[in-house]
Amino acid sequence: MITPMTRPPVAGMPGYSQSLRCEAQSARRARRLVEVVLAAWQLDSLSGTACLVVSELVANAVKHTESTTVRVGIIRVGPRRVRIGVSDTSAQMPLLKPFDRCATSGRGLHLVAEAAVRWGVDQGRWGKTVWAELSGGQPPGALL
Repeated sequence: MITPMTRPPVAGMPGYSQSLRCEAQSARRARRLVEVVLAAWQLDSLSGTACLVVSELVANAVKHTESTTVRVGIIRVGPRRVRIGVSDTSAQMPLLKPFDRCATSGRGLHLVAEAAVRWGVDQGRWGKTVWAELSGGQPPGALL
């Protein structure tokens, strides 16, 4: 069994990541990581959208790869902007298929694209990271 470990990045922008089994149940753990980090950063207003995005990205990794683990990360890229990424070991790139209202699946990346300011894929020798950036919320120390 993999012991999930949440840790901050070694250098660069503030963020946290956690390795999880590549299974449907891991979406719940990924959502919890995102909720906790956004609360710590006082960006709770992004929580609902961020949870939807991370759920879709984890679901895509589970469905479309043979990875045994995924790495979920959330990085603060600005005062009110975060990047959520899900890494897997597959070299297969995600495909944004034409939207079909009657389809029972295949809408995940469309949801991510709609929710995100921008999204993309970083490919590496080991696999890829599918990521989405979200923006909003109150800046730290803002008066309500």
